[in-house]
Amino acid sequence: MTAGEIEYSATVIDQLNKTSPGRDGIPLVPFEDSTYIFYYLFILVMPIALVNLLIGLAVGDIEAIQKTAFLRNKGKQITFIADIERKFPKFFTRRMYNDTEIVRVGVDTGRFWKRGTRKEEFQDEDLLGDNDGEIDEMTLRLDNLTREIEKAKMRQKIMMGSVDQQRDILLAVAEHVGVEVNMPSRVKIE
Repeated sequence: MTAGEIEYSATVIDQLNKTSPGRDGIPLVPFEDSTYIFYYLFILVMPIALVNLLIGLAVGDIEAIQKTAFLRNKGKQITFIADIERKFPKFFTRRMYNDTEIVRVGVDTGRFWKRGTRKEEFQDEDLLGDNDGEIDEMTLRLDNLTREIEKAKMRQKIMMGSVDQQRDILLAVAEHVGVEVNMPSRVKIE
């Protein structure tokens, strides 16, 4: 496909014996052997590289396509079941439909039922994986909150330090003036 568009005869063969016009007979293809080597390498490597790039693009989209296909499939199943239930006669649905479902785990329901059915658990990685984003978001929010709390503690320590300095200054002024001050002892907050 790519080798046909290169035009081997016009690019290489016709240019071998030509010289550049206006220069002292310098050939257009000065190194014939290296020209052939690079030409054939290009012909061999370029189609492989292009096909690999196209395959890489196609594979990258498959995960998103599978997720949307799974959700569409579940949606179609739900609408199909709802349509079938709507088409049942009213007397049948009133008699057979229960608005509650009883699930018994680990209880034997009888020989006939045990023989006729298999125990299967519904496990789907797509549904289990949806909570990962919520968990990651919650951990990020928790990390942000802990950082904010640490910042608030640091600001509080700085403010307490400045309050202690002001208290010491006021006590020194009161002592210098001769005023007697009865204050409780300092409380350390860590």
